[in-house]
Amino acid sequence: MAAAAACAWGAAAFWGPRGGALAGAILGASLLLSTEAFIAKTDAALCGSVTLMMAALARIYASSRGEGIALLGARILFWLGWPCRS
Repeated sequence: MAAAAACAWGAAAFWGPRGGALAGAILGASLLLSTEAFIAKTDAALCGSVTLMMAALARIYASSRGEGIALLGARILFWLGWPCRS
């Protein structure tokens, strides 16, 4: 659920709330994500944290193009997610 919510949050920066909700719903309904959540709990947590980091990066990128304002929280979420990649 964290990965789907993060996907919706990040996509909403580019396509608005409706497009973000659709992107989150597609990710949440995907077979790969639901299978991953039931088989390996640590991999599902890693997927959620990396998706959150990528969504924060999308928010930062959109604000650099003038399509929104990236709050300090987005920058903090990006840097907190960095160690989870390795």
